[in-house]
Amino acid sequence: MALNIGLNLGGNYIKACLIETTVAGWKFLEYRSLLFESAPSNDEYINGIKELFSEDERLSATFYCALPGDNIFYRLIDTPFTNSVQIQKSVEVELDTVLPVPLEEMIVTYTQASRLNNINRVFGYSIKRERLKHYLDILNSAGIDAYIVDWDALSLYTLSRKIKPEGEGIILLINLEKEMAQLCFYSNEGLELARSVRSGRVEIAEEIRRSGRLLREITGRDLEKIYVSAGDISDSAAQKLGSLLGIPSVPLSPVKFFNELAHIPISQEFHLILPFATVLRSIYKKALSGNFRRGEFSYHKSFSEIRSSMITAGAVAGLLVILTIGDIIYKYTDRKRVYNQLQEELTAACSSVIKGYAPDMDCAREMRKLFAGNTSRLYSNIKIIDMLRELSARINRDLTVDISEITGEGEKVRLKGKAPTLEMVDKIKTELSRSTYFSNVEVLDSKQDVDGKSFNFIITLILRGESS
Repeated sequence: MALNIGLNLGGNYIKACLIETTVAGWKFLEYRSLLFESAPSNDEYINGIKELFSEDERLSATFYCALPGDNIFYRLIDTPFTNSVQIQKSVEVELDTVLPVPLEEMIVTYTQASRLNNINRVFGYSIKRERLKHYLDILNSAGIDAYIVDWDALSLYTLSRKIKPEGEGIILLINLEKEMAQLCFYSNEGLELARSVRSGRVEIAEEIRRSGRLLREITGRDLEKIYVSAGDISDSAAQKLGSLLGIPSVPLSPVKFFNELAHIPISQEFHLILPFATVLRSIYKKALSGNFRRGEFSYHKSFSEIRSSMITAGAVAGLLVILTIGDIIYKYTDRKRVYNQLQEELTAACSSVIKGYAPDMDCAREMRKLFAGNTSRLYSNIKIIDMLRELSARINRDLTVDISEITGEGEKVRLKGKAPTLEMVDKIKTELSRSTYFSNVEVLDSKQDVDGKSFNFIITLILRGESS
């Protein structure tokens, strides 16, 4: 069970949507917001975030943050490359010709738009380094290390998983707020365009016309339908835009999305859909690949997050895998620093799991007592703890691999992680195939990470039954 939070910063507000994910799926928890009378100072932002989220939420949740797009520079780029490093370089070269400042002063990222006839169409965009640092400093001062920081207009694209074009035309999603409006255009082929514009019915209508003409020239498609999220004025805003443009316009609220499109009942009504679209990146991970957290601002998964992301059938059993990951990390980082951090994490883990645990108790001994008494089973006659011990033995410190997630359902176990090379992924598969616990080991996915220095992989294991 994991807590994911979509957080929108911009203008005079902070808005957030909280969802909970499990092996079985996800559910909506709560919508929260804080409005300021005027543009807030950094301290007001920081205190506002602390007011909205408890310390435990700020430390344990995975945050997906979306920033306003009034200072975003973007361009649609066609490239023959499929390698993420090559695509990133080509995006930087293309954007360098249109940026108002040197490329060194910008953070550049991209997201996949569509692919046709061996040509990748990507949406490249950038933000000023100083502006990104400004927001990251606010988040860090509030105790939040955001996993993804991206452009708010692009967040709307996650809704395309449920709001699909009926024909060959283009869908436009609009999130209309007091100062800014976010526009996201997409078709059955994928993302077509994203824009952020100043609010105002006439200004937005003119921007839609310009974007529509551009997309018609590029794709040959026309706008098919517009969905408008504008708080408690969604109905009238959709009606007015529709009459100005002559295009069918439909009001879109989170309640409508949940109940009519996603068929998920929610217990709290809220109006603007952007925070919800932002947190959906935790569910629809392949919808968007862009992330401003690059280079010096790259996100580095903390040891506590590795621990909390272990989704296993038994919380106590998961701690054994944490110890193994700790050993791997220990070998490749500063030994003294990691040792101290490891001790703190183990103490915290023991305190949260062992009833009556005191600092002067032997953590390892108490954990072994719990392990010895753990009789939970995954499948057939295989205990959870025995399976995890087998994984710990097979994925040992000689294999340079970072396992970030373990999930199990029935006879299937899925490992998600990162390795320095594809050869290392093959070694992991070979080593696990030798185990008597698994009847089949398969690499479902292995692709190069955006940093170009490692490979993300997913491996599925089929547990042997009693008769195997």
